Amino acid sequence: PYESILAFSIETAGSVDTDQELKMYARSIGKISLDLVNSVDAMAIHRFLSAVIIQGKGAGEVTAGAFVHDDSANLNGSTSGFLDVMGSNYAQIDKQQVEDQLKSNPNVLLEDEKVELAFKCGRDSFIMTSHRVFKIDVQGVSGKKIEYLTILWPAIKGFSIETAGNIMDRDSELTLFFNLPDKPSSAEGFPRNSRTRMKLDFRDGQADLFAVQHYISDKLLGSDTVATSQFAPNMSGHQDSGSGSMLAWMGDDNR
Repeated sequence: PYESILAFSIETAGSVDTDQELKMYARSIGKISLDLVNSVDAMAIHRFLSAVIIQGKGAGEVTAGAFVHDDSANLNGSTSGFLDVMGSNYAQIDKQQVEDQLKSNPNVLLEDEKVELAFKCGRDSFIMTSHRVFKIDVQGVSGKKIEYLTILWPAIKGFSIETAGNIMDRDSELTLFFNLPDKPSSAEGFPRNSRTRMKLDFRDGQADLFAVQHYISDKLLGSDTVATSQFAPNMSGHQDSGSGSMLAWMGDDNR
């Protein structure tokens, strides 16, 4: 059934590799991969899968907020510097311009789907919509071969953020965790398959990381409307003077 599909992607034809490819990641069945001849309308298949797989609130609650935008950017124009592209650093871009383009050329979004956060690095884009997590990967010298990867919000099992450090590590990071069936990977977290996480570096100062964290929290957990527990101690005004013990510090003892 369509409900068992957690994610899917369409990969368009390139200059050398003229085949198109459809991939679906489903519970129990695993990964299904089909090669398509160039004459097949891959975008029509993408729109069909979007319509039958993404349904109602299963796609995630619609939460919109006041996020930082670069209104001068668009999906076709790179907002990343040379070092950022080499380091795969994403910068936040105008969500409305991205939505307008992805509803026209190519038309890959649903009619009622809203782009809520959008980021760009070089030719690649990472987009979070009201219905999905969307990764657009432009490949090859010509840029004709493009993968459009959709991951449904319910497939996301966790996430983490890491703030920027000093001049040696000026990137902040977002990692999304999921468990899509795919080939084994020797990357970070080995042994695992290659579709268990997605890590994104953000250019320092070009993305509101804590707004992103709040947004994803609302998507996965629902809006926080619960009052603070009366049993939780209020540490307001408390002055942290450290652990007071070298052994506690070396043992990572919490306080």
